[in-house]
Amino acid sequence: AEKTFEARNSLFTALRHSPRIISYMREYRLGIRGIAFSPDGKMLVTGGCGAATEYGLCTLGKISFWDFTARQQERLPIYSHSAHIQKIIISPDGSILASVGWDGSLLLWSLATSQSLGQLHGVPPWEPHLTFSPDCHVLAIETRPNSIELWDIVRNREIEPPIVSPTDGIYSLAFSPDGQILVWGSGNNNVNFYSLRTHEIDSVSLLDKLGPGRITDIHFSRDGTTIILVSTYSSATVLA
Repeated sequence: AEKTFEARNSLFTALRHSPRIISYMREYRLGIRGIAFSPDGKMLVTGGCGAATEYGLCTLGKISFWDFTARQQERLPIYSHSAHIQKIIISPDGSILASVGWDGSLLLWSLATSQSLGQLHGVPPWEPHLTFSPDCHVLAIETRPNSIELWDIVRNREIEPPIVSPTDGIYSLAFSPDGQILVWGSGNNNVNFYSLRTHEIDSVSLLDKLGPGRITDIHFSRDGTTIILVSTYSSATVLA
């Protein structure tokens, strides 16, 4: 499909008026909580629960790998975490998979081999926000309600003390294309910019323009000069 607004809008319009299921891949009797595509679109990764007690309490997480073209599993699943997997993301280069469990752990895996690459504890028991840097060397993750940890994937250690947000809540996370600025959205439509070079935080309030709400999604333009912000109770906003 063409990567234009008109093409995407045509697709959305067609699905709205004539929705249809092109395939159905059923494998999780106990439910799916996380889903991610590889950057090339050839692999679909799903995360959920692999085993549960008779009362429905999940005791083992499960990650499955699907050949999206063939609509079938392409390798053995990973059984890990001591509770259901609530979120999974894949690095921009398609080399690393991060899985977050309800047990408070984050695990890193090689997407190509399913080999374990490291583990981070102290993840909050809700679905945290996390994102890879463009060079895939750093993982930023919400570890507490107003705290973000930067994890060195290569050295498998914390880079520096956690970043404490000056505004309430963390509802979205994004790196700039050059990987030097980490941006997150907070309550009351505040946007925060953290410099990985200077370790300084600048905050911008959009409360007067957008009213009450939360910045729930952040996207940079490819050249890094423009930011698209999505807020509850209002439309998308462009910052340049």
